[in-house]
Amino acid sequence: MPSDDVVLDLGVPRHELLGWTVLVLLVASGGLGALVTGRGAVAVGCLVFVAAVVALVGPAVVGRVVAYPAGHLTIRSPLGTARWEMEDVEDVVVAPAARSEGSSIPPPLWGIELVTTSGVDVPLPSTRVLPLPALRRRLDRQAAALRAWLDAGPA
Repeated sequence: MPSDDVVLDLGVPRHELLGWTVLVLLVASGGLGALVTGRGAVAVGCLVFVAAVVALVGPAVVGRVVAYPAGHLTIRSPLGTARWEMEDVEDVVVAPAARSEGSSIPPPLWGIELVTTSGVDVPLPSTRVLPLPALRRRLDRQAAALRAWLDAGPA
């Protein structure tokens, strides 16, 4: 829950978190049922599906991006927390998540990136979504809100 000194909080909406949780629990219980009844291949398929969903959605669930009126941005991810000052951020863009080194497979996720004054693109892992129209629209709205915070300047 955002406090009064938070301008913008880009976490996963609760209804989406609930949806992913129900999906994972249903597939996991189906896999467990398949394992108990001796259908190992179905159980393995369910396990692979659950692992893929957790790998794709996990960083967004654990992470968070919070903008403060004082002019700084806190980015929390599974790997740690970073803080960026408003004057170090030049722009906010929506882009495909970076693909793995040497991979020719396009990334399945899109997310918001900060373009810094030093020219480095800083991905915001908690904003990554599948390229579905409704999720992309939400991503575009979040990027616009972050740009508006950036344009407004510190309080």
